[in-house]
Amino acid sequence: MVSIVGGENNPDLKKELMEDYRMHCESEGISYGGPYDDADSVIAKDDGKAVGIAVYKTGSEFRIILLHAVEGAPEDTEERLIRSVSAMAANKGSYGITVNSIDSGGRNFVTCDRLGFEFAGACPCCQRPGMVCMAKKF
Repeated sequence: MVSIVGGENNPDLKKELMEDYRMHCESEGISYGGPYDDADSVIAKDDGKAVGIAVYKTGSEFRIILLHAVEGAPEDTEERLIRSVSAMAANKGSYGITVNSIDSGGRNFVTCDRLGFEFAGACPCCQRPGMVCMAKKF
């Protein structure tokens, strides 16, 4: 089962996942856009192994700069990362979240009209058959 931990408490895991993501971008010809050293992060772990990361900026609108699950990660990894950051945003009174989810197809801007969430890339909730929109939960 995937659990979420603070990335700032796991700097080596954050560095490892960011390097994995940079290499993924290079292999797919996608702009990396980093470094993201000053941003906060949460890490998804499955059976103790890091399987995904959400790097975000706080403020009146939370912005997830990077949402990335490693190859072979459980299907709900990105959803759990979004849920974790969304819960933090709601707790701090933010009015929205912007998510950059970058896949092998590059950036494809899709607007989620549930709560005004704006997704850049394939939203892991509504783009997969049978999945429930995570924005409905907040």
